[in-house]
Amino acid sequence: MNEDALTEEIKQLLGDEKYDEAYPKLLKLAEEGDLDAQETLGDMYFVGEGVDRDWPKAMEWLEKAALGGNPDAQWKLGTFYESGRVSDPDYEKAMEWYMKSAEADNPNGQENVADMYFRGRGVDEDDEKAMEWLEKAAAQDNPDAQFKLGTFYQYGRVVEKDIEKAIALYEKAAEQGNAEAQIALGDIYAFGDGVDIDYKKAREWYLKAADQENPEGQRSMGFLYENGYGVDKDLRIAREWYEMAAAQGHAEAQDKLGDMYRYGAGVDQNYAAAFAWYQKAAEQDDDEAQASLGWMYSNGYGVEKDLPKAFEWYMKAAEAGNPTGEYSVGAMYECGAGVEEDLSKAMEWYQKAAGQNYPDAQTSIGDLYLFGKGVEQDDEKAREWFEKAAAQDDMDAKWRLGILYENGFGVEKDEEKAADFYKEAADSDNPGGQYHLGMLYKEGLGVPKDLDKARELLQKAAENGQEDAAEELKKL
Repeated sequence: MNEDALTEEIKQLLGDEKYDEAYPKLLKLAEEGDLDAQETLGDMYFVGEGVDRDWPKAMEWLEKAALGGNPDAQWKLGTFYESGRVSDPDYEKAMEWYMKSAEADNPNGQENVADMYFRGRGVDEDDEKAMEWLEKAAAQDNPDAQFKLGTFYQYGRVVEKDIEKAIALYEKAAEQGNAEAQIALGDIYAFGDGVDIDYKKAREWYLKAADQENPEGQRSMGFLYENGYGVDKDLRIAREWYEMAAAQGHAEAQDKLGDMYRYGAGVDQNYAAAFAWYQKAAEQDDDEAQASLGWMYSNGYGVEKDLPKAFEWYMKAAEAGNPTGEYSVGAMYECGAGVEEDLSKAMEWYQKAAGQNYPDAQTSIGDLYLFGKGVEQDDEKAREWFEKAAAQDDMDAKWRLGILYENGFGVEKDEEKAADFYKEAADSDNPGGQYHLGMLYKEGLGVPKDLDKARELLQKAAENGQEDAAEELKKL
């Protein structure tokens, strides 16, 4: 709001927030053609100060001021056309008004022109022109422009990546209270992007954003407390920060709360509460939450078991490229759970997840080749996929490799090596590893025969749900 041409009396009334008294005086000046009064009336109608909120009237007064050459009114009028507050968005009109303001050296207009070039709205997308206008606005200390220009240097867009320049620009914006820049600085220090990881500095910047009630800043504070980065680990405080962000609709924070209730982390385990938080996040297209909803419907936790619903949510996550969703869709196609069995589609979705190094999917592809399900049986291909998953410490893949070596499937038979794979899995409390290692001890294959060890391992496997182990125990 530009009040330079307004009377001292009106300035005082506006400063004291006596909008009802200021309004008639402003209206008189505006009707006499005072551009600053016209702009101010536009602002008042926009936010509903001293008058009922009325966006068409706000736009009407801003247009009068803009046509008269008021650069502040010009960029504000541009926002009406871009956002479609009064009518359908008109990016070309928005760009026209932003450009008039920018050419009058208004930093807000310049920043908006840059944004239009960056997004390709009303003009062809052009990162170089976007950067050119950001530099003009940033030179006038426009914090939004400084932040956005910082991203160009951080990610090497148009220019060579330069973290030092990015940090310098972010700091200028952050010191003016720009929450996005504060979060960007927090991320740089939290994840060590071109600098040494420094969680205390990360916390300092995240807290500045969180103190402005910025939901991403609040979520980031939750992340630090959940993991004990730069602070003492405290799940209760983490939950409080996540709740603040979630209350503002932050999907990732809602998903995090779902996880906390699902696993009983910092709260009593409560599947119904987990389901409620996942649903909020999933409805905002958070793919992690969508995959988690699929899991809850699949297992009947927090909601009645419903396999078609589970498939529906897994598919939403999968279509967003979520590897858990992709793997789960594949598993449901393989088993015919919630959808008609289709081994070719199972393989297709497993391949997508495996392409993101998702170990469960790699193990499942190995199983398809091992048993010749939907593909030609191929022990060597099975081994290749099991090895990919085992390299990521997937214990199901490790005991499967044990089976290959115990039986000489696709590899030279080696019972000692089989025992090593089984032991790795068993030591991680994996029931498959426990069962197969127990059987080796029972028979004395690859390890000395030891019925006591066999009994101990088979008992553990049975307690972990391995059905064959219970039957073998009866024979000992």
